[in-house]
Amino acid sequence: MKKKKLEMAYKEIAVLITRELDDYGNIANLTEKQKRAYEPISKKTIEIHPICDDIFAGYYKDGYLTTWFSKEEREKEREEQEKEELKKIKSCDHEYKTIVIVLESPHTKEYADTEFINPALGDTGKNLHNYFKNVFNSDAIAIDKQYNYRIILMNSIQFQCSLGLPTKYFRDHVWLNLWINEGFKEDFVERLKDCQPDIIFNFCTRGDHSGEYKLYPKDLDGCKTVINPKYIKYCSGNTDYANKTTIRELVSCAIQEFISTEISNNDNLKNIRFYAGPHPFSWKMIKKGKNSIEKNGKITIKNILTEEETTITLREKDDN
Repeated sequence: MKKKKLEMAYKEIAVLITRELDDYGNIANLTEKQKRAYEPISKKTIEIHPICDDIFAGYYKDGYLTTWFSKEEREKEREEQEKEELKKIKSCDHEYKTIVIVLESPHTKEYADTEFINPALGDTGKNLHNYFKNVFNSDAIAIDKQYNYRIILMNSIQFQCSLGLPTKYFRDHVWLNLWINEGFKEDFVERLKDCQPDIIFNFCTRGDHSGEYKLYPKDLDGCKTVINPKYIKYCSGNTDYANKTTIRELVSCAIQEFISTEISNNDNLKNIRFYAGPHPFSWKMIKKGKNSIEKNGKITIKNILTEEETTITLREKDDN
């Protein structure tokens, strides 16, 4: 029932933006800049897609890391993942600690095959496939390899916030509206709770709504490249935010709240480690700016962990 309510909220804002775009094309006094901004999306049809569920994306056991981040690997290993041993790893088995990788929301490649809807099926999945092993083995993170781990890949919002258009148009707008107004933040925290993570990587995007700005420059004056209080109010009607932020920072705040709640509600101690950094799509920008993650063929972990590392101590649950 809860998922159905979230789906309805997503569909409502998708329909509103669809109608707005239909009306936009009939506006007589568009400037030449607005016409040029509108032209690339004027012939595109907004499709409302179903939920993109979180997935089990790999595991570490007895010194070996096995992942299925790329589409090709996931398709190849479909039958493998149905084996009883892997079904056990997927569940919250106490033999395995849990690593959760968080992205913001699915885009177009995730829905290219309606029979195989998964997170990160495009370049994001390829870069995770190529580089996550370097992150996992980095001294900067120092994952304790005496334990076994399962890896969960999830989106903070499980619906396509971009609406199938280039992300710079309405992805930020839809994401912020759903996150702030419609209970999607709370849904994300619930899913984290279900996973019982030991390590969390927040690799959400910072955000980009430059395309929307070009459509509505007067409404978004001062909001071209930032998610500031004015833009948040524009997208959601909410006036509680005093400072500029990013999608990644908003998700980091939710993760921090989750960890704080775990501390207050859990009598037993456990260690939860939390990292945040650039979206994997940008990891391919080798030697091209701050998001580069390779230098002379080796990963530069400090460029991934650009924002924060938080280590929280909780109590380990009793075996009894």
